[in-house]
Amino acid sequence: MFLALFAVVAFSVVGFVVGLLSANQTRDGGKPGANDPKAACADACTQLQLRRSEVCIAASNARLATANEQRAATAHTAISVTLAILIVAAAALWASTLIPLIGLAAIPFAIAATVAVGLAVVAEAAALGALLGAQQASARAAREEADARTAEQAAIQIVLAQCGQAEADACLARPRPC
Repeated sequence: MFLALFAVVAFSVVGFVVGLLSANQTRDGGKPGANDPKAACADACTQLQLRRSEVCIAASNARLATANEQRAATAHTAISVTLAILIVAAAALWASTLIPLIGLAAIPFAIAATVAVGLAVVAEAAALGALLGAQQASARAAREEADARTAEQAAIQIVLAQCGQAEADACLARPRPC
């Protein structure tokens, strides 16, 4: 019993780490660069383009993390359904062991179904851990995207404050790098 509990906990932790690492396979984004509120117009425009690049990277990372989370959720759902089916099958096989004559033939199948349930529980623990890790990575990527968008808005305000109207319009009209 202790060994089974240990296996479930161990596979949950392994699944969590795998989910976290699989969702971390993104381009280097992280914290957006700092804006210099006193930058001259040309520097403010360059600063804005850097913030826009950071938004592109953060948005790409967030999409990738969300896709990883959805894959982990799909795997978790499939394993949960399989586990439920195996539990019902094992219960039916163990119940059939009470029927005279048929019961003796059902015992090996009931034992095999019980072992399959145990393996499915371990797989379920790993899938749940992977899902939780992917959810955490997805939430972090969403926060990083929001931070990058906030830094971009601050850079826009600096451009508007430091540049003349024509220069600001030209700077703001530059296309995003993504």
